[in-house]
Amino acid sequence: MRNYKARPWKAILLLIPLLAVACDIGNALFTDEELDSMYEISLTQNGSTLWPGSLVSPSKGLAVSVTGIDGAPEAASVELSLIAPDGTEAARLVFSTDEASIPNARAVKDFSSGIPSFTMPPGLTDGYYTFRIYIRNGPGETLSTYTTALLVMEKPITERLSLSVYPGSVSAGEISLLRLVTDGYPEGVDPWIRWVVDGSVQAVGFASEHADRLAWRAPEISGVYVAKAEIYPFRPPVGLDIPPMAQAKISMPLRTDEPSVDLLADNGEWSRLSFDGDFVDKGPRPREHEPTAIGSPYLETYASGFGYLLGDGDGVASASALVPVRNPDGRLAPFSALFVLAQPTGGAANGSGSLLSVSGKSESVGFEIGIDKGVPYIESEASRVTASIALPRSGATRLALYVSPSGTGAAVSFYIDDEPAGGGILESGLFETIPGACRVAGDAGYVAVYDELRIFDRPYPAFRIAEESDENGYVISASGFEGGILGPGFATEGDVAISNGRLRLGWDARLYVGPPGLPPQASSLAFTLVSGDAAASLALENGATLTIDSDGRISIDAEDSGLRIDARHGSRVAFALEPAGNGLRIYGQDGAWVPIPSRPAPEARWTLGATATGPATVTEVSARAFDASSAILGG
Repeated sequence: MRNYKARPWKAILLLIPLLAVACDIGNALFTDEELDSMYEISLTQNGSTLWPGSLVSPSKGLAVSVTGIDGAPEAASVELSLIAPDGTEAARLVFSTDEASIPNARAVKDFSSGIPSFTMPPGLTDGYYTFRIYIRNGPGETLSTYTTALLVMEKPITERLSLSVYPGSVSAGEISLLRLVTDGYPEGVDPWIRWVVDGSVQAVGFASEHADRLAWRAPEISGVYVAKAEIYPFRPPVGLDIPPMAQAKISMPLRTDEPSVDLLADNGEWSRLSFDGDFVDKGPRPREHEPTAIGSPYLETYASGFGYLLGDGDGVASASALVPVRNPDGRLAPFSALFVLAQPTGGAANGSGSLLSVSGKSESVGFEIGIDKGVPYIESEASRVTASIALPRSGATRLALYVSPSGTGAAVSFYIDDEPAGGGILESGLFETIPGACRVAGDAGYVAVYDELRIFDRPYPAFRIAEESDENGYVISASGFEGGILGPGFATEGDVAISNGRLRLGWDARLYVGPPGLPPQASSLAFTLVSGDAAASLALENGATLTIDSDGRISIDAEDSGLRIDARHGSRVAFALEPAGNGLRIYGQDGAWVPIPSRPAPEARWTLGATATGPATVTEVSARAFDASSAILGG
């Protein structure tokens, strides 16, 4: 069978001339392929050739045109079969030069005189109809066949179409979501969409099944990639090359700059659901099976990204624990969890529902993390701890919590967009739990676009993440001491005590901030003073030691220099230095500066300690570097 593709438009006669040889040599000398190639068959309506996928009017006449080459065997009949979209035969019509030999055939004196035009049956529903035309000889042997598809549709797709890319740019090796944007479709039409990227078909499906979006991983090779969404008003017949009724196209330049840094890569990741087109756990936890979908979750977009729309029955199930466990007894270990959530279009800003449910094995208790009228909570047995504030009403939100043992219960700290959001003690034997199967959203689940879920076996470093997100310079070291962890880039000496979110410095204690050697450009040090008074010191190139007290007083080798800066606003202490000539400028929070006649020593780094007045407690310590003095303290 031969399926003809588009050719230049030309007028086609309604006659069917058959060129016969003077001497009939029969069919036996030709293969089926040779016989088929001797005829060219086409359909016309209103004098125009109907190519595969052409829109036709069922009430207007159709005609067949057949052209045979010299030597082609003589045709005795032309049979037309119309196949409906559901695969059933909608109509059959036979024209024959010998009416008596073919029942119900329409008589044609000879095909050289042509055959009358015909119409499709009345009352056809919209869709693609397959036309099959057979040319046969007297004994009924098939000489040639032709198959095409014609579209019956009252109103074609004329709406505006475009493609959008989330999160806005395409990076090498990263997954982006391509989404078809339209004003709508004709009433009752559920388009069939085919995605083609760089000439390769990626996916097909109905718009109602959310095939109007495609998760696509960009290659590692730089270049400009072209994506097309080809739109068919109905699912086209298989095996025919039918052009789309409409299409949207976008060119995607591939970014090959340095990939974004994962700020949580060294935070003891246990499990990670990235929700970028699958439910595979990218974390290292031991497991026999990957998580699976509950219901019919689908990819959805928000202003700056995409994820799966979960909740209200749709979710993810894991047969094994997504939360960390202690070896060898398998009981729950301290953990932190990060949810990146966004409200879908038209979603409820203060909704309620479960985010993560963890069941307990061997009659041990389980627990649930969820949202109640916009406010996050964790619940186990009859105890519940809630955050002090609700989630923002718009945009993507980073909700994190850290859960650790506290007496017979559990201490809980919430963070919203990396800022503290309250906490408390969960009065439950939570850490006697042997965690088992887990569920993300699902029945009674919180309705949102789930962009990411990550679970760690250590505290969530909210302050460091917030500092790293600040585009004013770059972070040398930062820590909020969450969970009593010092954090990378810090070291201590002497009488130091660390608790959740606090670091206490005794009279002889030292907190070293960052590695030895300050950056050559401007840099700063900031910390929050919880109690007492603290001072920062720095070794100078001339052998002296520079000390800045929390009240802004500057000393050189413990001698008051008479210099002052505006260092403290409330409990926050901050100052910066900038190399200038053979010395330094020390800046306060008001932007004013004082000169110091020496540069830092080559291996110098900031050191925090208590003053002579007694111990000091600090938190949220951060050292940063800057490219320009105008941005030293971020205004």
